[in-house]
Amino acid sequence: MAENVNPNAAPTPKKRLSLSLKKRRTSERFGETSEEELHSMSSYTMPKNSATSSRWALKNLSDWREEYNRRHPDKICPEEVLLPTCSKELLNEWLCVYITETRNKNGELYPPRTVYSLLSGILREMRVQNPEYPNFLKKDDPVFNKFQTTLDNLFKILRTGGVGSDYSPTEGISLEDEEKLWTSGSLNVETPTGLLRAAFFICGKSFCLRGGQEHRNLSLSQLQRKGNPDRYVYTENSSKNKQGGLKQMRLDHKVVTVVANSKIGERCPVYILDKYISKLPDKAKEMDLFYCRAYPKLPKNPNDPWYIATPIGKNTLSTMVRDMCLEAGVEGEKSNHSLRVAGTSSLFAAGVPEKLIQSRTGHVSLTALRKYERITDEQELAVSKILTGDEDTYEKALKCSEDISMTCESSSSNVSSSGTRNADHIKDHTFAAPANPSVSYNNCTLRRIYNITLVLTLR
Repeated sequence: MAENVNPNAAPTPKKRLSLSLKKRRTSERFGETSEEELHSMSSYTMPKNSATSSRWALKNLSDWREEYNRRHPDKICPEEVLLPTCSKELLNEWLCVYITETRNKNGELYPPRTVYSLLSGILREMRVQNPEYPNFLKKDDPVFNKFQTTLDNLFKILRTGGVGSDYSPTEGISLEDEEKLWTSGSLNVETPTGLLRAAFFICGKSFCLRGGQEHRNLSLSQLQRKGNPDRYVYTENSSKNKQGGLKQMRLDHKVVTVVANSKIGERCPVYILDKYISKLPDKAKEMDLFYCRAYPKLPKNPNDPWYIATPIGKNTLSTMVRDMCLEAGVEGEKSNHSLRVAGTSSLFAAGVPEKLIQSRTGHVSLTALRKYERITDEQELAVSKILTGDEDTYEKALKCSEDISMTCESSSSNVSSSGTRNADHIKDHTFAAPANPSVSYNNCTLRRIYNITLVLTLR
């Protein structure tokens, strides 16, 4: 027994290693913060996109005021309206005029959502400068009763006039589009660029990453390789709606898994990520980089890395999906966000519970999540069949609609490959099918004959 040790004393517990030991200080226990760092930490930090939106909104208000004063020299809109010290009474008066007169650069009316974004941006920017700036969007403040009534009536008028009704959500990438990306070689595992795109595709669709910041911030340490079964686990650090402030202390980090599927060969997500990571240089792994610049062609030595330890630029990364779709000849307006849409909408279509989908997408509210639940043509036709009395259950109607859809698409592709399809190029096919009323669907017309067969007329 060592000297000067009390034999009756309790044994010293073993110390458990922690992450802090990796950067262990040799002297002081606590850190040191400079005045500059402390000031930065104590200042409100607005998300980048929100800051851009706020500046745009304030400039719109300033431009309107300048033009208004030029047109009405006898009734000037005071400069105080642009200041964070503006009174409630002035805001109530002049915001009514502003929202009814503001237009875009083409002189067209803004849709309701854009008007509300303008107002939110103005309020956000003013409150950064003055936390006590009046909240004119608060509905229970009697001072802003006139403004709230004007805003409500404006939105009704805009909706009645169809302003903003042409809203089109982000296009997803269908299974047919995905197949075209692979068969065209735009996605592949044999070239540096093709493999990089394949890894990007997997992360966007399987992990449901947002198309911008979440891809740019993705680091190698966020992906953990595990076995039994072979899989990758992605752990979110922070995101657009989970930045980890005081109000989100109890929100869990998004953790999702993608499992290997040997049946699909080289398109297996785990195989793609394994190969991509193995081709990264050691320096990139030390720097915790994930998306790295690709060499233009394969190196002569098969053991050499395919990528440079330099992160891909913001602009290149932001057009990744658009570029691969253009190269493959995929039609439509595709963007990085299309991968998130594809992953989410496919889960909805497969009947996956909302709770599981929400855990994968990271949405805080179900309202935002449900915007990704797209109604397909087959679902629309199934509902129509129920309403017309053709089917009595949704499941039976949907199954019948899907069968008809597959037949229509097959016949349509055959005609398309043999020549141009127009009004003068008509061909009738008779085939056995359940009796259906006449309906136009998917570039074809179905009409019932003697309640026995369907005649397919291609247009």
